[in-house]
Amino acid sequence: MPFLDSITFVSTHADGNAPICTGDGVWTLKTPGGTIESCIPDATTVVDLHQTVSIPVGYLGIIAPYTSNTLTGAAGCVPVSQVIVGTGAAQALKILVANPSASAQSPTSDASFATMIIVACTDFKHDVSGGTWS
Repeated sequence: MPFLDSITFVSTHADGNAPICTGDGVWTLKTPGGTIESCIPDATTVVDLHQTVSIPVGYLGIIAPYTSNTLTGAAGCVPVSQVIVGTGAAQALKILVANPSASAQSPTSDASFATMIIVACTDFKHDVSGGTWS
C-alpha cells in the first residue's frame, strides 16, 4: 500500500504520543502524556491528542474505539467514531469522547485510546440513491 508512506503524524506538544502501526493502514492512537482533559458528566468532551495527521486526497481516516471496553481510567467513557477526510494537509487529532456517567472522568495518560483505519474513498462509498424504506 504505497500511499501509506504519505500519511504523516506530527506531535504538536511535548505530551503528544506517537501512534502505533498495527497493520497496513491501521494505527492505535494513544492518549497524551501529562494532564488530559476531564470528560464532563452526561456529555461529550473533545480530547486533544496533541498531534496532527496528514491523509492524502482520495483516502479517509476512520476513527473508532480501541476496544469494546471503556477508556483506561475513565469508567464508562468511550471515543465517538468519526471520519477524517483526506485533504493532504495536517489536521488536528481531537477526538470526541462520550461520558454517560454522572461524574467527571479522566482517561489515563499514555494509554491506548482509539483505532484509526485508513481506507481509499473507493472502498468507502456514500450512495444514498439505493435501498428502500419501509
